[in-house]
Amino acid sequence: MRQGQTIWRWVFWVFATLSMLLAVVCTLSIFLMLSHRAASQTGVFDQFFVGNGAIALHRTNWGSPVPSETSLNTRWDPVFRGKPWRFRWWPSITRLPGRSGVTIPIWLPLLPCTAIAGIAWRAKRTRPPGSCPKCGYDLRNLRSDRCPECGTLVPTRCESSTSQPA
Repeated sequence: MRQGQTIWRWVFWVFATLSMLLAVVCTLSIFLMLSHRAASQTGVFDQFFVGNGAIALHRTNWGSPVPSETSLNTRWDPVFRGKPWRFRWWPSITRLPGRSGVTIPIWLPLLPCTAIAGIAWRAKRTRPPGSCPKCGYDLRNLRSDRCPECGTLVPTRCESSTSQPA
């Protein structure tokens, strides 16, 4: 196996796995929202969530220290939503006084990951010159017109002979 094919194989498997993972997360996020909240004593409240087909990070500044009884250092909240109707199609940036956030739909990184996996799949399937078009068997120095591996009829090649008629 050539070095280039090995690299394309790795690229294919990495991006195909990432694409499948993103597709599963996108599908599950329609029905289930998973959020992570973190509040600090300085009044900053961070929230990271996956839901509505998007990944979001929001930061809110309360402007005053948080009372210790309302401070949640770390908390993961899975919430099942019965009505999956708020799917996020477009990225957004929120900038309001005391609040900022970024929302990225999951399909946005899914699209290039799937495209790269498809390109890598096609590149790893290309046959080197002089090989069988069906199975990839090396046909150089072969005297028969059939592939010995799969039996495919190989098109005749123009071979220059060493002896030239005088």
